[in-house]
Amino acid sequence: ERVNKKILRELALEYLPESIINREKLALSKI
Repeated sequence: ERVNKKILRELALEYLPESIINREKLALSKI
């Protein structure tokens, strides 16, 4: 279970920045 949590944490660190960038792009496109 520790390994799975570690993998999930690494995936989250990889994908969170992308989701934040996409959110900013959507906000900019709405303006």
